[in-house]
Amino acid sequence: MNTSSTEQAHPNTRNRTILIVGILLTLILMAAAFMRFRGLFWGEYQYLHPDERFMIWVGTDISPVESLGDYWDTPNSSLNPHNRGKSFYVYGTLPLYLARYAVEWVYGHSGFNEMTNVGRFLSALADLLTVLFVYLIGARAYDKRVGLLAAGFSAFAVLQIQQSHFFTVDTFTTLFSMIAVYFAVSIAKKRDEIVQDDYISIQGSLDSTDEGLIPAENTQRNYLKYLSKFVKSPDFLLAVGFGVALGFAASSKVSAAPLAILLPGAFLIRLSYLNRSGSIPLRVGSIGIPDRGSWNQLCSYFASSSRWHSAVQDSLA
Repeated sequence: MNTSSTEQAHPNTRNRTILIVGILLTLILMAAAFMRFRGLFWGEYQYLHPDERFMIWVGTDISPVESLGDYWDTPNSSLNPHNRGKSFYVYGTLPLYLARYAVEWVYGHSGFNEMTNVGRFLSALADLLTVLFVYLIGARAYDKRVGLLAAGFSAFAVLQIQQSHFFTVDTFTTLFSMIAVYFAVSIAKKRDEIVQDDYISIQGSLDSTDEGLIPAENTQRNYLKYLSKFVKSPDFLLAVGFGVALGFAASSKVSAAPLAILLPGAFLIRLSYLNRSGSIPLRVGSIGIPDRGSWNQLCSYFASSSRWHSAVQDSLA
């Protein structure tokens, strides 16, 4: 009877926690939205921000292309600012293109006021999504309480609120950077158990190759087998997500490119945890670098890591 009561209490507690977290996160996002969308069209179209004024000017002059072929035709593309007399345009083009196509969809034509209205709305929306990803990163790296606290600080951050009232590349860069950080944290925090059968099978094959039990010509086949398994693993999908988000961030502002170091850093953190826990004992060579046997073990682990848990569900669980 007591066991039954305990089993019923755990789901109730978990559901209550999810409900409380959902309510608090909703309130934070609502407060963030209010402060970002309120007074969004201030300034009476006087374009007091020099960067915003220049982006609106360029966005008004460029026009959508009819096909991908026209886009890649750089010397003649109507989306290329350099073909519209703006050879000194140095900002990222992704926010500019997003706003320009949105303006065409909403208004059917471009203009300074139209670019301002749509551009500022997209900027505020990007910063609002940044608050959400700040929560997801905090919840994934630590727990939901930390995520809520971080999201609250982000929602009320003066600089973010200020930047969201201008159509510049900063809010877009921050959003895509936070998405990339989220994927990196998800990789670093994954604690999947090794699937023993796959691990033993691949490890034995690789070790046999090292010892000469398997002909050397089969070595490439073994590593291709590992590569095929890795491509099908959750880690590969997370890495691809990181790369796409980083590409969008760099397309918004090239200074986001150094974030690329986070991907190998996330895998190193993951591997250091596995080494400490004994899941993968690394054999370190004389100069402090894992030897070939250790790399085979690492390859085997990632090839056999086949469980997929949604990071967002883990954050809310």
